[in-house]
Amino acid sequence: MKLPVLDVSVVIPTHNRASNLPRTLDALNQQNFCLGNMEVIVVADGCKDNTLSVLETYKADFSLTVVEKPGLGAATARNSGAQKARGSLLIFLDDDIEVSPGFVLAHVTAHQKKSTGKDRVVIGYLPAITQHQTDFFQIGLRCWWESKFQSMQRTSHRFTYQDLLSGNFSISAELFKQMGGFNTEFLCKEDYEFGLRLINLGVDFQFSADAWGYHHEVTDFKRSLKRKFNEGVADIQLAQIHPEIKDALLVTQLESRYTWFDRLVLWFIFYGSAIGDLCVMALCYVLKFLEWYHLRDSWQFLYRKIHIYWYMCGAASQFSSHDALTKFLDSQTFTTSVGNSKIALNLESGLDTVEGVLERERPLSALLYYGEHYIGYIDPEPGAEALRAEHIRAILLAKFPWQLISIFSTKRASQESTYMI
Repeated sequence: MKLPVLDVSVVIPTHNRASNLPRTLDALNQQNFCLGNMEVIVVADGCKDNTLSVLETYKADFSLTVVEKPGLGAATARNSGAQKARGSLLIFLDDDIEVSPGFVLAHVTAHQKKSTGKDRVVIGYLPAITQHQTDFFQIGLRCWWESKFQSMQRTSHRFTYQDLLSGNFSISAELFKQMGGFNTEFLCKEDYEFGLRLINLGVDFQFSADAWGYHHEVTDFKRSLKRKFNEGVADIQLAQIHPEIKDALLVTQLESRYTWFDRLVLWFIFYGSAIGDLCVMALCYVLKFLEWYHLRDSWQFLYRKIHIYWYMCGAASQFSSHDALTKFLDSQTFTTSVGNSKIALNLESGLDTVEGVLERERPLSALLYYGEHYIGYIDPEPGAEALRAEHIRAILLAKFPWQLISIFSTKRASQESTYMI
């Protein structure tokens, strides 16, 4: 018997988080959305704890489905959950998030407000709750999360593939199927790769502050090092599949500005990794000393260096030598063909007119003029959405204030001179 189609399917991948799941499910059980029109699919991915028994005994007012997988990674788990889903809208949620009562309704409402008729992806807000509130690492983690969402809340924000966070986002089931789901070759940054494909397809991104949930962050310093290694691996994978963003990746930026110290570090990574790892682990103890004496600036400097080391270790693991890495990064890159590549905009026609052109043409870059005066060039941003009307005012203020002041000052002086004559 074929089950009826529902409005919403919430997909939750989990791995050995039996203690977290009841909190996440309880919050979904308190939604001000009709629970009869939603389902929750939990994908237990290689769980060795009592996750399955917790799920078997959980009493939910919504339809709860459990899928068991043998530890194939988050991307595979999310795809498996989506394949089982009956909802026309998929909401992907991490297992350490305690959502607000209006969470599901906010996602649904955001998709119903499609003014252009285009499909869209909605990214929700995740205020972080960390274990140790005053520790330098946890403070930095909270700051990263908040700055990420503060940026996305601005109307003028130009979304990029890095804004897609798989812990809290929604997408139509039809579009997800059309995209082929997450790339299961990625064990890290699979959401970024998926976001890049969406950007390249021209899908609109939207941020919803109302679709929020507390993120009970459990990442500690040790886990962050492993994460950095995996990020290095993932960036090389991204560059191989999507060469157009190669120049925007951290690994490329680091390669282009190596100091003698960085080159020494790279030598250890490729040819003396055992020694390099020992040295870096010793520096981790120095971090504790710096925090003990409240030397925040020194702590942040050393912290970044340690993380860059592990990130480069991940990138280097994909190559046999430093020369092979350099050759790969220096190889030819290509640009995407999403939207018009470049157009000319004349501000003398008025900002409203310019905004209308941007909304209609959606270029990746633009030449700016005021009459016959050249103002500047809005560069294409690898992995960023095409320019929208909302972008232009912020870009003018941020990048071209002095050019505009100069043009208007010259124009005013010319008018005053004409008036005096």
